[in-house]
Amino acid sequence: MAAPLGVDVAAVHPQDSAPFSLCLSKQELARVEAVQRKQRPSLFALFWTLKEAVLKALGLGLSTRLQMYDICLDSVKLENLSLLPNVEPASVYTAPKYRLMVSLQGNTKQAWACSCFMLPGDPPHILSVVLREEVMDGVIEVMFVSPQTALRK
Repeated sequence: MAAPLGVDVAAVHPQDSAPFSLCLSKQELARVEAVQRKQRPSLFALFWTLKEAVLKALGLGLSTRLQMYDICLDSVKLENLSLLPNVEPASVYTAPKYRLMVSLQGNTKQAWACSCFMLPGDPPHILSVVLREEVMDGVIEVMFVSPQTALRK
């Protein structure tokens, strides 16, 4: 049986373009504030894409019942980003899986697997993939194609 999968991509914007405290738990906010100022936008975008990907894997959207700060993530580190110097269409890229502990609205932490990519550009983008599984061996493969290619029958 396949594990539920969620994917999200977001641009890395200057720090003042997003209200960190509206999206991050107190512990996550402390982790963002603990890194160098120039790294904060990347770490925030990483948290954001992981949380969005979790919501998508669960089949949920943002609602009054579940907000970004209701999703708490442990073990999120910039060191876990796989940096891609360039992206070629139809090429396959791999990244190792990392354990991601997810708590929803204070419930017990559950182990998920995730892989994250830093994509080149101005601004750069972060792509996060999450799987609702505990298996950490192996990698996650990603292939980039144009929208036209993806929509062909």
